[in-house]
Amino acid sequence: MGPSHDDITPDDTTDRWYHENRLLIRGDSAFLEKMPVVIKDGEKGYSASDGGFYTYKGRINAYPDSLVTRFRLVNHDYMLTRFRYLRPPGKDSTLSLGEMVARGIAEVDSSRFKVSYQLTTSPGGLSMDGVTYELKK
Repeated sequence: MGPSHDDITPDDTTDRWYHENRLLIRGDSAFLEKMPVVIKDGEKGYSASDGGFYTYKGRINAYPDSLVTRFRLVNHDYMLTRFRYLRPPGKDSTLSLGEMVARGIAEVDSSRFKVSYQLTTSPGGLSMDGVTYELKK
């Protein structure tokens, strides 16, 4: 999740933090979840809070010479979310952002949180952003 000097537990130099990725593809839609894990003394551990959980939704675009997936960050547990009102909230201003989105009062602006990756396919899976994903059914 970053160089060792950016370690989220700087007092413990025996651990290494990573994101364990789960990629789901349905048709031309792609969903990517990144969950923080720590490797300490050769054992993998999970954290309920450290390192940030990222969720992306996107599309896979096929070009004559490549496959490219374009993702938009839709959720992150340590991120302030930009949004805009679709209509004046009035008495609904006390609702959570999630509830305002569900009711059509507001929408999340994630335009700053877009990423694109080249996909490389293989018989058993694919690679994206230096990560190899295995096909699981």
